[in-house]
Amino acid sequence: MAFAQPPRVHEYLDWLFLLSAKQTAYGTALVGNTLIDRVRGVQGFAPVDIQRGLQTDLRLTGREFSTGRIQTSADLRLARTFEMSSELAGFFLSFACGKSTPDAGPPISHTIVFLAPATDGIVVPVFTAYEELWGEEALQRLLPDLAVASVTLSGRKQELCRIVASMVGSGRYTPGEVVPPATDLTEHKLHGGNVTVEYGVRGAGADITDRILEWEVIVSPALDEANGYMPNSGIYRGRMWQGVTRQVSANLVLFADVENTDVHDDFLADTVCELTITITGAVIGEAPAVHSVELLLPAFQASSAVIGEQDGKLVYRLSIAPENIIVDGVSTPDEPFQAIVINETAKYLQAPGA
Repeated sequence: MAFAQPPRVHEYLDWLFLLSAKQTAYGTALVGNTLIDRVRGVQGFAPVDIQRGLQTDLRLTGREFSTGRIQTSADLRLARTFEMSSELAGFFLSFACGKSTPDAGPPISHTIVFLAPATDGIVVPVFTAYEELWGEEALQRLLPDLAVASVTLSGRKQELCRIVASMVGSGRYTPGEVVPPATDLTEHKLHGGNVTVEYGVRGAGADITDRILEWEVIVSPALDEANGYMPNSGIYRGRMWQGVTRQVSANLVLFADVENTDVHDDFLADTVCELTITITGAVIGEAPAVHSVELLLPAFQASSAVIGEQDGKLVYRLSIAPENIIVDGVSTPDEPFQAIVINETAKYLQAPGA
């Protein structure tokens, strides 16, 4: 076969999805022509990881080499990096946590928390996306049943904040071009220079924004991927549940303060602390309403507070691991994690057409 030329990545990797909607059921993909929101500028490049469980007949034939194989399972997973906007932050946090409650607005304030198994069940919401690597049918793919395995929100000064979303599918995909009436999603980007960070003893967080160099918050429903396969689901997953260990973690790099050793002292004293990171953006309608994302860890004990050096100055590298998140009935809210996203999106996790 004659070689033409290699595809150029930047010409193709756009993302199509429906911002407000989840699938009505696992295994029921949204129709391609309903995926009307398009995100350009997806950062980096990594193809969808399509995995096939294969079993050869070597054990049965007693031969040195196989005469064939049978597919026993299918898996699909991908990770994508986006410039953070209030719209995409609300989308990925809603799917990662499973529960998003809007107020009446305007603007709309979405309160996002984990599913509570006792009252909400453990079935996580899933969505359908479409992307293509280049204009060949085999690499133009409709990707149904995508569950968010983890979402990382991060920022540093003088850069746009970022979202890294890791997703797991059922193993199903449909090749072929989708040509919906897609338009670029109107996004309101969030910049690392418009961040406020409050940290301190639970119930008494103080503004430490001028000390912050880098931050990240990682949220995961700890998907129960293995139990997605069922006796009647064939080679594909037939469901997706939230795991038994919902996970939140965070990392900060911040200047040490020559006048005190607060972060170090809190770590050594096992002080129960709180952390709030708020990123603000463009004005919505009339001020003071703005696009924003607030990330709250109501109670934790630091996992480590390492003293180090960056740019010739002493810093703390503060880490909060999932096992050090506290839920004890004392905090408000009494949640391991809460996000409040303010934008003009009416609702997340809707049924299509609602």
